[in-house]
Amino acid sequence: MLILRLKKTIFTLFCEINSLNMKTQYITNLKGKKVSVILPIRDYKKMIEELEELEDIKAYDCAKSLKSEPIPFDQALKEIELLRNAGV
Repeated sequence: MLILRLKKTIFTLFCEINSLNMKTQYITNLKGKKVSVILPIRDYKKMIEELEELEDIKAYDCAKSLKSEPIPFDQALKEIELLRNAGV
């Protein structure tokens, strides 16, 4: 299920990028092979937002697959703080 959701989200991301009509520029090596890309910052930020959403979906699906007992939000915050203070 995770892979299917990720594939759909990636496909949607690429469709959105293509529909943005981005003014993409390429940097090529001496042989003319594309080695880098230059794109408008607005398009870059949109891509980053979409990738972060993919990471959130992946983390959610992973957490759901653990089938562990939910804990209260306050307890979760305390545990996170303890881990941070311990340098984990």
